[in-house]
Amino acid sequence: MKHLRYLLLLFALSGCSQEKEVVILSINDLHAKFENLDKMVTYVHQQQADHKNVLLLCAGDLFIGNSIVDYYFDKGFPMIDILNNLVFDVGMMGGHDFDYGLATLFRRVQQSKVRNVVCANVNTEGTVLPTPPPFLFFTKDGIRICVIGLMEDDAKLPEGVTVSDPIETFAQYETLRGECDLFIALTHIGVTRDSILAERYGSLDLIVGGYSHTKLDSGKWVNGVLITQAGRYGQQMGKTVIKMKGGKVVSKSNHLIEVADLVERDSATTKKIQQYNDNPDLYRVVGWLNNDVVGRMNIGNFFCDAIRAQTKSDIVFQNIMGIRSDLLSAGPVAVKDIFRADPFANELVKFETTGDEILQFIKDTYLKYPRLDLCVSGLKYKIQVVNGQPVAVKATVNGAPIAAGKRYTVVTNNYIAASYKLPVARGAGASLNMTTVDAIESYIKINKKVGFESDTRAELY
Repeated sequence: MKHLRYLLLLFALSGCSQEKEVVILSINDLHAKFENLDKMVTYVHQQQADHKNVLLLCAGDLFIGNSIVDYYFDKGFPMIDILNNLVFDVGMMGGHDFDYGLATLFRRVQQSKVRNVVCANVNTEGTVLPTPPPFLFFTKDGIRICVIGLMEDDAKLPEGVTVSDPIETFAQYETLRGECDLFIALTHIGVTRDSILAERYGSLDLIVGGYSHTKLDSGKWVNGVLITQAGRYGQQMGKTVIKMKGGKVVSKSNHLIEVADLVERDSATTKKIQQYNDNPDLYRVVGWLNNDVVGRMNIGNFFCDAIRAQTKSDIVFQNIMGIRSDLLSAGPVAVKDIFRADPFANELVKFETTGDEILQFIKDTYLKYPRLDLCVSGLKYKIQVVNGQPVAVKATVNGAPIAAGKRYTVVTNNYIAASYKLPVARGAGASLNMTTVDAIESYIKINKKVGFESDTRAELY
């Protein structure tokens, strides 16, 4: 009997010292792009068959970016329907997941097979969407894992939703390190802030990130923390392998799976993709484009022209990152072509401001995004940059120098109204009860045949 107890003790001790492996598969920023998800489904199922401990994580922004998904009669449902062929262990929300409104997001969460949604720095108390738990614990093969969620705090969010600083918020939860073997942050804050998070809190083992659409081929190491991110649009999937022994991490590695290079497709998922692609309303032709419009700045300027014509305003601004196509081809223009270039279809707002306030707005925008970010109509501007800092702005309105004290009517989208430093109170402006896409489609319909002559409306000097 004594020998038996001794053998059992040896067996238990050897089990504790045995190396174990956790495989983490992750996606981020799909933005409603589903064309390769049938390949991804097959790959995940194969990995789950080949490895004992597989975690499947989603780092936010499933929606907004594909008209088939975003303008389905029940917005966003096609993405959930397709992704339900996978069962995610943990999901995170990005700012664009709120763009359909809270009631719609709540329905999508209820319909999803994501087992858990976490976020430590968002509060939806008092709305129809329950506040998600900040973190969760679960055990795989005796390994106690903690996953905490953090999202960006500069998104345009529905009324009633508040988001605190993700870096500062994490400090409240750092003690979770002592309660788990593997500590993971699932974030939607971008690789720059992920790096700050890792530098400040080396207690983390892994950060699985999103938001900045960064393709980290083998991850990024900061303060001993491995940071991963898998590009955007489902073009890549992250695969992180963590080896553990005696409850301690002994090695971490990451690489990206190029989904386009995968061969096998899941037939059930392929069938769903084909069904959703077959939406005749998106192929409805609304007019004719006389010439190619090439480049996002030109497309943004063209759309600003259309919006200015429809809103009878002096000036229109559009953020270049809201334009998601590099070419509008000459010929018939279908609804899908407009949505492909402007997938966000933000609501338009109108306000009055002075010339000097407009100049300050352009300068502040360059400070926020050190690039030529603003597409425009009715206005041309030049920014003088010295040592990376904007020191002066010159502008003309309809060919005449902008008048410092003169008041101008300005139209922009409500994303800029919520997220940029406007020359009026943050978020202020009268809603025009139309979206950018509404205005562009109406402009093309009314004029039947339209063209655009490329010109330089924004430059540095």
